[in-house]
Amino acid sequence: MGKYSSLPTKAHLAENILRSNYETLEGNFKAFMLELIHYVKTEYDIALELPLPSDREDF
Repeated sequence: MGKYSSLPTKAHLAENILRSNYETLEGNFKAFMLELIHYVKTEYDIALELPLPSDREDF
């Protein structure tokens, strides 16, 4: 993205932040996606089929 803006390239800092906060970000993402799926099913009556690995029932 640095070559598309006048902002300095700080990709390494972003990567460090993502890595150090991965568990929190992952939990927030999963919670958001579950809410979004529920909303789509409830408001638009659209059933979503998700490719879930057999050992992952939480998402």
